[in-house]
Amino acid sequence: MSDGFRLQSLAAALREDSPLLQQNLGQHAQAENNPFASLNTAFFQDGAFIHIPAGRVVETPIHLLFLSTCKESGATASRET
Repeated sequence: MSDGFRLQSLAAALREDSPLLQQNLGQHAQAENNPFASLNTAFFQDGAFIHIPAGRVVETPIHLLFLSTCKESGATASRET
């Protein structure tokens, strides 16, 4: 994206700009009180990374679609809101 906005995979952002992510990633999940947040934080492999510089406004909505598949029979996924 232009003007300092970034929208990319989390895995790519970790490779390209690790210090930016290290100061924020996992800081707000409150994993110590939530075992599922702890597991997700420990074992994540990828996700969405959106960086909007301070003071900037996004004029149009950003829509994300996450798809997951499992090879194992009986595997599950959960979503916490």
